[in-house]
Amino acid sequence: MSIYVGNLPSEITIFDLNKLFSEYGEVLLVQLPTERSTGRSCGFALVDMKVDTEAEAAIDALDGFKVVGRYLRVKKDHHQDFRGATGSFGGGDGNYFNHQLY
Repeated sequence: MSIYVGNLPSEITIFDLNKLFSEYGEVLLVQLPTERSTGRSCGFALVDMKVDTEAEAAIDALDGFKVVGRYLRVKKDHHQDFRGATGSFGGGDGNYFNHQLY
């Protein structure tokens, strides 16, 4: 299941997200769009988890979770056709980095 994670602080990294979501199950892929000029997060990510029930547990636990003074918005991603994309995402000017974890 693919999970949308919004309202991320700009300092967050792929590895931070992997660590956070791994507490709830196996993470397959973390996608984190970044700004070209700074390399910082654009404020959202997609996290793919292997088992749907574990993904749902992560969503329940982490929606509203506070990270660096920001409350995360975590929900099931309904745009799974973007999985594996590279380059710009959603018409933005940021880079779109994928980090496969398997």
